[in-house]
Amino acid sequence: MRIAQISPLFESVPPAMYGGTERVVSYLTEELVGLGHEVTLFASADSKTRAELVPCSERALRLDENTLDPVSLHLIMMEEALRRAD
Repeated sequence: MRIAQISPLFESVPPAMYGGTERVVSYLTEELVGLGHEVTLFASADSKTRAELVPCSERALRLDENTLDPVSLHLIMMEEALRRAD
């Protein structure tokens, strides 16, 4: 089965610090890969996963002082996920 996991870009997956949603996404992603599913993770580039990683920001936004508009990065991420949905 092909599965897309989409994580908020505010923390890496798994999170280096606190990140409840990102931690759950990490657990689910790794378990799905372990079960043999084809998983694509849309997350920050500093994420670590056995799935195919599609980096949607250079690093977790919470740690990036240069990020001007996090909403635009999330919209671009969603557009990329929808583009690959075929």
